[in-house]
Amino acid sequence: MRYEELLRMYESEDHYWWFVGRRRLIRALVEKYAPDARRILDVGCGTGGTLDALVGLGDLTGVDLSEDALGFCRSRGHRNLARGLAEALPFRDGSADVVLGCDLLEHMENDAVGLAELLRVARPGGTIIITVPAYRWLWSEHDEAISHLRRYSASDIRGMVEAIDARLVKLTYAVS
Repeated sequence: MRYEELLRMYESEDHYWWFVGRRRLIRALVEKYAPDARRILDVGCGTGGTLDALVGLGDLTGVDLSEDALGFCRSRGHRNLARGLAEALPFRDGSADVVLGCDLLEHMENDAVGLAELLRVARPGGTIIITVPAYRWLWSEHDEAISHLRRYSASDIRGMVEAIDARLVKLTYAVS
């Protein structure tokens, strides 16, 4: 993602309704589906807003390919950060109780490989939470500005989850 877009996100994510609502949703999902989580990995952590929202739920680690994004995370006080490619995460198999991929897959050339990688680093029985932009017909200039490669339908996600032999617990559309 371009630096200008990261800066815009960093400056607005604490108060803009979409970011605020999405973070509340993510926290509620972690609390509901992984109440005893100790290790939470935020893949594609961006500028750190989701990490902020999860403080107190476990040991948080953020990973992002962008050094600029990680710099914004550091300015928020996050120190447990790694630079890495989501398709080849620098973590052991089964090393996290919860793995987040929030608005991540749509940026990847091979999103199926990325989803499989999230599964690899989740412990057996762990929780993976992903969010993606919905509906191809909603494609706009904003998608291009933030480097999206695609949008998804529920059946797209269901197919990807089934292909990696993971158990789907909840699949829904949401507007935060």
